[in-house]
Amino acid sequence: MELDMKERLNLVRKRKGFNQEEFGKRIGVTRSAVCNYENGTRPISDQVILAVCREFGIAESWLRYGSGTMEAPKDDDVLGKVIDDYHCNKFEGEFLKTYFQMTEAERAEFVTAMYRMIRPLMKNMEGKNPLAGYYEATYGADSPEVQKSNGAADAEAAYEKTLDSAQNTKAASASRQWLRVPR
Repeated sequence: MELDMKERLNLVRKRKGFNQEEFGKRIGVTRSAVCNYENGTRPISDQVILAVCREFGIAESWLRYGSGTMEAPKDDDVLGKVIDDYHCNKFEGEFLKTYFQMTEAERAEFVTAMYRMIRPLMKNMEGKNPLAGYYEATYGADSPEVQKSNGAADAEAAYEKTLDSAQNTKAASASRQWLRVPR
């Protein structure tokens, strides 16, 4: 007999040795929500599915569809080794896993968006920052991605001007504050 998702959720909770309240706390929901998921009166959201998989090491395909094994593969893969070798915290590990679950097109869009955000901060850092020139080196100076990012030059210049102005104002204010001598 094949289990449905609510039964698989119940099986996870029982195998891990939690009551509904403890299980709910681990995944960020109430005891009554867990009860409703398990008896089928409330649909199990994607957020809850992902929380269960993350918190208890459960394979998402098994929880959703009953395919494969209950336990997620251990992090003995390349990405897991990178996460371990670089002592990534939980956020960094989850970020990397999520990033590499994206399609190549999604990753390219993400990199483009991130580069547009940090490019103004990287200007004039050639030789100081290992990321300076990364985008051009990765895609080539004539690529559409670089040309798109170059189209934002006016916005970047305005941003830099605003940033410089804000930093100068903040620095002047800070220096005045430090120059005050208490009486």
